[in-house]
Amino acid sequence: MVVPLPSREASSVPARVVYSGVPGSFSHKACMQFFGPEITMENRTSFREVFSAIENEEAALGIIPLENSLTGSIHENYDLLLEHDLDIIGEVVVPVRLCLAALPGQRIDQIERVYSHIQALGQAEAFLRTRPWTTLTTYNTAGAWITTNFTFSEGAGASTLTSYNAIAGRFWNGEVI
Repeated sequence: MVVPLPSREASSVPARVVYSGVPGSFSHKACMQFFGPEITMENRTSFREVFSAIENEEAALGIIPLENSLTGSIHENYDLLLEHDLDIIGEVVVPVRLCLAALPGQRIDQIERVYSHIQALGQAEAFLRTRPWTTLTTYNTAGAWITTNFTFSEGAGASTLTSYNAIAGRFWNGEVI
């Protein structure tokens, strides 16, 4: 969803869009899909920060998820919409395709821990239950890959259930298992 600051002239606001997550995340992909790659995009670490950036005039628009087709409503964002005097101006549907990514050269039998966002872990629960892995939550799926990529060395037994895709692949080094 796209959330603008109301009652502003379009020419008086910066052409900047904020989203929660990191480059390669689903929200980043939604920005590119809705506005095109030429728009100036900035990431934030939380949905609340997206709303604050708009209200503080740091950005003209924001992208937030409201629904997940498998796990339902993103209640935090509905609450934030009630807290803030912002409007929804559009909708973009981003297909969710998850994969298991690991450090280069790591095999699936070496995995001990899987990091991801709670929504992604829920979407992949049936698959994850077939393995003896410990699952750990992170603030988003692309961020989970950053945790894995920059925290662990080869053979550390960590992997990520992530939104690792062509967009994320441009930003982060990893291999899909």
